[in-house]
Amino acid sequence: MNGLLAGLAALVAAAGYLAIALPAPAPEPRGDLYPLPALSSLVTPTPKPPTFSGGEPTFPPPAPVKPEPTATAEPIAAPVPLRDPTAMVVAASLPSPRELEPDSIDAWLLDAGWPPELVEEAKAIAWKESRWHPGSTNGSHVGLFQLESSAAGWQGWFAYCGESEASWADPVLNARVALCVYRYDIARGNRPWHQWR
Repeated sequence: MNGLLAGLAALVAAAGYLAIALPAPAPEPRGDLYPLPALSSLVTPTPKPPTFSGGEPTFPPPAPVKPEPTATAEPIAAPVPLRDPTAMVVAASLPSPRELEPDSIDAWLLDAGWPPELVEEAKAIAWKESRWHPGSTNGSHVGLFQLESSAAGWQGWFAYCGESEASWADPVLNARVALCVYRYDIARGNRPWHQWR
């Protein structure tokens, strides 16, 4: 067939017609040019079954396990100092969270004026915010209920509620301001605990 096409192309060229180049035909496949891999190399070997000698099975040794790299511990950052030195004294004199008992939280909330029917909800919010630790800080949020302070760029909840921000770590005062914030939301038609969600 190749000879026929070549002869036809020569005849067309000799006759003065425009010759069209035809693509070269594909070579005939030969079995030795593209050898197929052995079928056994394409199959994943299965693990050897246990062998039995004397009634007890013996298993092949396990493949070696490469140990995982261990993580190195990052150094712990130094604690951020409190803004008000008087608050440091108050916060330092408070019990650690491990020393606090739910009964002392109840007493703080009731002393702050929380209605008894809201004490359990208020305890849950205080736990979520500070783990009941009155000296907790998180940026501009401070105290038992993590109330927004004046460092947030506005007067803050303490000033709004008529309390001294310098005593934010006092748990009763912090709970009293939290009650003021709770009532602020309710009076404006917001859902309860709107400021803490």
